[in-house]
This record gives sequence, C-alpha cells and structure tokens, in this order.
Amino acid sequence: MLDRLDQLNLGYELFFGVDGRKGLPSQYEHLVDRSARVETRLRPMTDGEYACSLSHLFIYRQIVERGLERAIVLEDDALIGTAFADLARGKISTPGDLLMLDHNRGLYRRRPGIPVAKGLYAYQIAVAPVLATAYVLTRNAAAFLLARAFPVRSLADWPGDISKMASFSINPRIVDHPDPAQGVSHLNVQRSRLRETCKPPKPKGLRRLFTAHFWRLRLRDWYRLPYREI
Repeated sequence: MLDRLDQLNLGYELFFGVDGRKGLPSQYEHLVDRSARVETRLRPMTDGEYACSLSHLFIYRQIVERGLERAIVLEDDALIGTAFADLARGKISTPGDLLMLDHNRGLYRRRPGIPVAKGLYAYQIAVAPVLATAYVLTRNAAAFLLARAFPVRSLADWPGDISKMASFSINPRIVDHPDPAQGVSHLNVQRSRLRETCKPPKPKGLRRLFTAHFWRLRLRDWYRLPYREI
C-alpha cells in the first residue's frame, strides 16, 4: 500500500497499531473490559480484537488532539487506485462526518444518493456495513467515537452507532481489499481457537426464527448497495 501511495504521489503518515498477537500488552489492560462478549457468538473478545479496536481509537485520539478537520484512515491491506487519489486531492466531495470507501452489506436510508463525483454517490447509513478498510472522518466523528469507546467492549471498528451521525458509504466503492482466503489473518486464528472452547448452543428448526441474530443477518441482506468497485 505504501508503494502505491508513493506511485500516486500522495503524502501519508504511518501509525503502528497495538500488537495483540502474543497477548494484549499489560499497559493497555485498564482500557478494556474483559467481561465483554461478542454478541453474535456469545464469546469473549480475543486479545487481537482488543488490540485492533485500540489501534483505531488511538488514531481518532490523534485527530482530536491535533485539531484536524478531516482525515483519511487506511488499513494496511487497502488496495487503492486513481479514484482514491482523486478523493485525496479533493476532486471527490466527502459529505457528512464519516464516509466509508470500502464496505459490504449494511442498510441505507430510502432516499436518492448524494452525487459526489461523476458516477459516484454517497448513501446515508441506517445500519453500519462491515469492513473499514478505508474511510474519511471529521474531528467531530472522531470525538463522537472516542466518547463511546472506553473501556473497550466492542469489536472494531465503531464503538458507537454511526447512524446517529451523518455517516455515508460511497458507491461504487473506490477502495478494495485482498481476498481473505488468500492470506493469514491473526485475528481469525485467535477467533477460531476461542470458538473451539466457547461454542454456545444454536437454536435449531423454527426456533432460530425467534433469535435476534437470525433477523439481523436477514435484514442486512434485504437491502444493500451493490458490492463492486471502480
């Protein structure tokens, strides 16, 4: 990604996240809630998940402390191109407090999208989509998320309900990410190990129709933006 940023002649600042591969470093323990559970699996969060959440939050803190009006955040596996460069140079407008550049699923308000460039539209988020490979956020958005973040008790990337602020997803997406099946994810390795020791019983048959998890997944699939990129 850094090579690509250099090729596009875009400036950047590199942040090193919290390393949770060998356990969460002790200096961060006071910032997390070890009693937290991942709702959809009813399991504890892994050290890697706490580290991932903290890594994003520390960037938000930098945005607030430096008084930056707006910032672009890229995860280290972001795949970027000329459309992203246009956004970084101000040729694509960024409405609201948060604009997701890579996303999947989610629910969006039933109104026309906001044109932000030729062939590109921003749709207001009603239920947060997944993926936070790349996004733009304002200082107000960073402060909103920080105010709801500690102690960390939820997965990255949003400690608060982003639909409560002016949050949008761009469509078509202008940032992509590698195929998860093509690489090794330390987060997924930790999750898999934990799931083996923490397997809640799953409702079967018609009983599953009365679980919040079942309907949450169905609602996300009923209305979502086309999953494609330029």
